[in-house]
Amino acid sequence: RLFRLKMVLYFGLLFASLGSNYTSILLRILAGNAWGSNEDATAALSAFCIYTALLALNGTTEAFVYGVASTYRDVGMLSTVHAMVTVTAFGFGAPMLVGWYGTVGLVGANCLAMALRSLYSISFAAAYFCSRHVAGEENSNEKGERKSLAAVQVVSKMASLLQKMLPKAFVIFLFIATYWITDWTRAHLLAFEKHVMMENDGQPIRITSKMWLSSAGKHVGVGIICAICLALVAYKLEDEARRDARTMMMMTTTNQRGDACKSTCRSRSNGKGDTTGDTNDGRSRSRSRSRTRRKVD
Repeated sequence: RLFRLKMVLYFGLLFASLGSNYTSILLRILAGNAWGSNEDATAALSAFCIYTALLALNGTTEAFVYGVASTYRDVGMLSTVHAMVTVTAFGFGAPMLVGWYGTVGLVGANCLAMALRSLYSISFAAAYFCSRHVAGEENSNEKGERKSLAAVQVVSKMASLLQKMLPKAFVIFLFIATYWITDWTRAHLLAFEKHVMMENDGQPIRITSKMWLSSAGKHVGVGIICAICLALVAYKLEDEARRDARTMMMMTTTNQRGDACKSTCRSRSNGKGDTTGDTNDGRSRSRSRSRTRRKVD
């Protein structure tokens, strides 16, 4: 089941499509007008929102690789791929991207590295599942024979995994539309701030003023509406994800009930053991008393 990975992608895409267009408001509230009006700072933080989504995807996919890698060859291959990705992204890509886009280019190089590492992890998972399928066929039908995995099978399995883990096509379209809509409202907010600054002889607008709160509130409101629409459409279209979520909840509830029953049975057995021990102590005491009375008599 790829439910957890799908949820990671959903939250990452939501953070990338919405969070990247609200960094100016966040910086203006937390760090003041100087940082909130700094285009380089807001652009770098927006790029970091996209990087966070790719970082979450890479962490989830690599966790699977480290979990199923059973030979030194698999671990060595993973280290080799990481080294090649580092050289490609930071040795060749980073200098060009930093020269073109500055700090945003450095974040872009990190995004490239995370994307390449995630792609390898997904290809490793595809090869792993193909090998298990072939091994099962060998054990049941053709024992002793060895079949080499075809590249076509791995690519086909990789495409199947991507199709299962990625959101529906219409939901991806909504994510893109959400980014462009919130980017448009962000541009209107920045234009309004520049207009007020020109009218006030270069003085930035205060975030406590009613005019800024009204404009920023409209921008935030559009983002909330987009997020609600995305959630409703995704819930309607992701039938398999809903079934997986219900299955996970049922399994969690069953495990909790099983643990509760085990703890109850243990406490009862301990209670019975204590009662039996107390009864035996009482019997031994009564016997010793009777013996003492006989001796006295």
